[in-house]
Amino acid sequence: MKRILILLLTFGVFLGVSGFVLGAIDQGVNATVNENISILITPSVVEFGAIIPGSSNVSANNGPISFDATGSNTNVTINVTSVTSIPFGNGLKFDGTNPVGQVFNQNCDVVSEVCTYTPVNTTPTLNVPVGTPIGPKIGTITYTVTGPTP
Repeated sequence: MKRILILLLTFGVFLGVSGFVLGAIDQGVNATVNENISILITPSVVEFGAIIPGSSNVSANNGPISFDATGSNTNVTINVTSVTSIPFGNGLKFDGTNPVGQVFNQNCDVVSEVCTYTPVNTTPTLNVPVGTPIGPKIGTITYTVTGPTP
């Protein structure tokens, strides 16, 4: 009789404990990841040094110019929209041609669910026409950076 009582008590404890075990519960997770564009253009200042008027195709001392979109998560387009100041407005060339209107693409190559990019380079040269006034010259290259059109 004691054995039956002990057996029943043991069985009752087992049933009581098993009543607290819960099954697995699934929970949904969602997010929308927005477009992110990050572009590094180096060097920050293109240096040509001292140039004699009448010189052509003088290479930058610190070129090439490099475009790197690492950190972005989409295709990136870099468009040269303007170059200001004499002699840069007419004399600056990227890979031998006028830079204004040139487009450089940084395409997202997905590796392990992350975009990777191959930097794009362009070689800047400068033509300085005869008669250009002496002295330091400063100009600005303006880029427009965009992602894919919706």
